[in-house]
Amino acid sequence: MTKADAQKFCMVFLREQEHAVLATVNAGGRPQAAVVTYFVEDDWTFYFTTRRETRKHENLMHNRRVAMVVGTGPGPVSIQIEGTAEPVEGTERETVMGAFLTKRKSYYDIFLKIPGYDFSVFKVRPDWIRLFQINDGAGAEVFTRII
Repeated sequence: MTKADAQKFCMVFLREQEHAVLATVNAGGRPQAAVVTYFVEDDWTFYFTTRRETRKHENLMHNRRVAMVVGTGPGPVSIQIEGTAEPVEGTERETVMGAFLTKRKSYYDIFLKIPGYDFSVFKVRPDWIRLFQINDGAGAEVFTRII
């Protein structure tokens, strides 16, 4: 598979998924991971939301470096992402929340009805993405660097 083909495959796969495991680090250096709902843009920017009272939100206020994994099974495909998370504010935040309400309507309809939920929006600009596949025909693992 060429790199261009791998990038196309990766983008299609990412858009078919709704959840990622997001890893952050707290102020004391302790790693933590949580599932987030996300979407990805054509330029590989990932967006996710979290409540302000979560550990991941607190961690991101101390350290913006994150790792994400999309595709934890049962299929033989996984995408690993590393990058920097940035808070999204103002009109961009409203645009992204609108996109979430459209793309992930069933999920956010539930959460937005619960009183007291105050969401923050983050975008992750990856500096490293790797596609992992098990090639059944060759009986081998294949890692392809996307970014």
